[in-house]
Amino acid sequence: MTSGPERRPIGASRGLSPETGARLAALWREIDSASAPSAGCERCGRCCKFAEAGHVLYAERIEALHALDCAAELDRAQIARGLCPFYRGGECLNREGRPLGCRMFFCAAAGAEERQALHERQLRRVRAIAQEGGIAIDYRPFLAHMDEMLGREPGSP
Repeated sequence: MTSGPERRPIGASRGLSPETGARLAALWREIDSASAPSAGCERCGRCCKFAEAGHVLYAERIEALHALDCAAELDRAQIARGLCPFYRGGECLNREGRPLGCRMFFCAAAGAEERQALHERQLRRVRAIAQEGGIAIDYRPFLAHMDEMLGREPGSP
């Protein structure tokens, strides 16, 4: 395999049933529409550079599966560099499939406590969708999910 962008048809399922994927997509639309006016996201891409930003994006397994299902392309080599595999050229290539944390946390510090409480409530909803869809609850770093689901690069540690 090459270390450059990997192309795959949109919707190439990695394990979500169409019903489960649709339920999670509906939740994402609800969250996005509720937070859009006051989100504080500048779409600058700083938060996509996990290592540089000094944070770890956590996600449930269902979120990682959905992100892959929605992706038109990704750059798996970026995982080893601490970058989101869907980040390129200063933007997210997978806005539709991005995890809950990407939808809830932004560079703006204002409202961080309120967003954390809302994140916890929405995470419970994500977990309910996962359980109803037969997807194991597995909350860990998003890049660890990506690394596992995509397989390691040949010659990587």
